[in-house]
Amino acid sequence: MRFSKAKARRFRLFHDCSFELHPQRNFIVGANAAGKTSLLEALYVASRGDSHRGATSSLVTDGESSFQIEVQVSNAAGCPDDRIDVRWQERRIQLRINEQSASLSDLVRRMPVLLVDLATPSGAAAIFLNLNPTYNVLDAVNDAHRCDQTLIDTAFPKHGSGLYVLSLPEDLLGRGSFEPEQLLKLMQVLRGLFAYTVVAIDGHAPIAAVAGLVDMADRTLLLSDQSILKSRHNKYLLRALRAQDCSLERASLVVDNYRRRLGLEPRNLAELFELPLLTALHTESFNRLLSMNSGEPLFTLVKKDPYCGDVRDLATTLLSGDMKPVAQQQGFLDRLLR
Repeated sequence: MRFSKAKARRFRLFHDCSFELHPQRNFIVGANAAGKTSLLEALYVASRGDSHRGATSSLVTDGESSFQIEVQVSNAAGCPDDRIDVRWQERRIQLRINEQSASLSDLVRRMPVLLVDLATPSGAAAIFLNLNPTYNVLDAVNDAHRCDQTLIDTAFPKHGSGLYVLSLPEDLLGRGSFEPEQLLKLMQVLRGLFAYTVVAIDGHAPIAAVAGLVDMADRTLLLSDQSILKSRHNKYLLRALRAQDCSLERASLVVDNYRRRLGLEPRNLAELFELPLLTALHTESFNRLLSMNSGEPLFTLVKKDPYCGDVRDLATTLLSGDMKPVAQQQGFLDRLLR
């Protein structure tokens, strides 16, 4: 979010303070206990509707029972600004956007999110989302030195849902022509321009690029199915990352297209990869194929597909910052052998 104004009342050190902000860059300078961290946390709460501290009540100024944060968010050229009001009162968060009651999901939808698809086959994200981009991730790598909000608004492909997408060209054969250092420079810039940046990458990319992205990421999910081929490939990828001294402390395993008794079990895969198991995604393969070929979300086509529920649970876990494994249903033998 690009904040232009902020006001905090009864929030940590602020009894009633207002701030004028630049929508792109701000330098916050002050003595210890002047409120620098309080301002950053106020903006965090305004953009996410909660606090990373867990106990939101701890943010109320001593001696008070509630707090209020108001921010003005600058949108793309020609679009009116949004006004977001976050209040903690009666021991719960209350949200209003442009004077209307709102939910946390309404707030999340206003956050700029970018998907960077560097995986093979090339251009898959754009194809599945029915996009015909004229600007791709290789262009963005070359434009890293001038990447700003104007470039995003005018060049970056955008899905109807509001998701920005940068993918490799669909007609690309072989490996994309970019240096790992150039890609990592671009990602540093993009992190400051988007609330969330999701990168899809695989072992076909230069290992230095994969390692650099993993080191940079807040969270890394290794996606694997139960096949021997994919399991061995991922094992070698992890071995190469560890040889690069790449930290995998924030990495977890997600098992895709899980079928009981039709391959390596998720717990066995987690032991093989030496990664904590986060979750396994169940689905009906026909439904996913239908969704990919039609360009329509599975959540719209087949709401009751188990994949929809599993992905919702995974997204909730990621947004909460709690990386504990998502509970999985267990059969009788699983419970017996624990």
